Amino acid sequence: MFTPQILLFLVVGIIAVIYLPAIASPKKFRKAMKSFMADHNIVRLLGIFIMLIGFMFLSVQWKFEGSWMIIIPILGWASLLKGLVFVWRPQCMEKAVKKILLKSDTHASAVAVVAIAAAAALVYIAMNLIVLGEVVAG
Repeated sequence: MFTPQILLFLVVGIIAVIYLPAIASPKKFRKAMKSFMADHNIVRLLGIFIMLIGFMFLSVQWKFEGSWMIIIPILGWASLLKGLVFVWRPQCMEKAVKKILLKSDTHASAVAVVAIAAAAALVYIAMNLIVLGEVVAG
C-alpha cells in the first residue's frame, strides 16, 4: 500500500540522486548524461521506470480534487506522459536534454538547483500539508 507521503519522498530521493552530482561536479554530470542519453534502449528503459512511478501515483489517487492532494494526480499523469515520450521518442528526449542540461556547466548546475528546490517543496507538502492517512489506497 502506497501513501502520498511515501511516493513524494520517493520522488524527492530520485531527484536528489540525479541532481546532487550536477551541483557537485557539473563536468562529470554532463559527460555522464551525454553518454546515458546516447543509448536509446536505456532511455526507453528509463521511460518504463518513469511510467511505473506514474502508475504508483495514480494508484493512490487519479482524480483531480480541490485540495493539496491535487499534486498526486498531477505528478502521476505527468510521469505517465513523460514515460511515454521517453519510450516512443527517445531521440526527442536526447535533443531536449542536450538543449537544457548539456548546454554548459553553469546551466546544468542552475537546472539542478531548481530541481532541488522543487524537491524541497515536495518535502514540505508531504510533511505539512497532506494529512497522514487522508487517502488510503486499495
